[in-house]
Amino acid sequence: MKTLLTIFTTLALFATTAIVHAQRQERPEVSTEATEMRAQLQQARTQLTEERNAYIEERKQERELKRVEVKEALSSASSEEERKAVLDEAKAHRENMKADAEVKRAELKEAGKDIRNQRNEMIAKRFQAVIARSYGIVDKIQARLVDLEGRGVDISSYQSSLDAVSSSVAEAESLIDQATLVVESVDRENMTEEEVKAKLNDAKSLFEKSKVQIAQAWEQAKTLVSSLKGITNTA
Repeated sequence: MKTLLTIFTTLALFATTAIVHAQRQERPEVSTEATEMRAQLQQARTQLTEERNAYIEERKQERELKRVEVKEALSSASSEEERKAVLDEAKAHRENMKADAEVKRAELKEAGKDIRNQRNEMIAKRFQAVIARSYGIVDKIQARLVDLEGRGVDISSYQSSLDAVSSSVAEAESLIDQATLVVESVDRENMTEEEVKAKLNDAKSLFEKSKVQIAQAWEQAKTLVSSLKGITNTA
């Protein structure tokens, strides 16, 4: 379980790293949105862990109190019937605790699913924003190229560079979509831990590749914009 949690955390960090990289390229200050996303996810995980640990401790104390109670009741029992009644009541109490534990485990499991779903939705939303922003920059550069071409400037080499930027963004978008599908395909009810781990490692690899493509796209766009500034000033 700890291994799977580590992998999930790594996936979120890969996503956030790519987002932060893109945002730094776009403006000097680092957006606080990615930081807030990490904080919200960490808070949700911490709350769930605290709730789980509190429940475990509560059950531990309850078992100890019941053990002492049963021991005292057996010591004070004056007949076999009384002792049997004490043992029967203790057995019923254990069965109730077992039933309560199953309900609580189900609740904690569902809460864990909610956190994972929330994390996936937030990651997808942030990545989609970066992709949309990237395509927006491609469109702006394209508009500038069209303007330059209208003024008689040969833009063929710059158009090729812009096509490369657009291709990198499209590849990043495709990799993100693939990674999202892989994560969504994880079925903890019917998969072994090793199978789940393998799926998440596949998603991690796809996120790594998307991070490279996003970084590449922004570097290509930055270089192209710098080149166009000189032409714009002289055209």
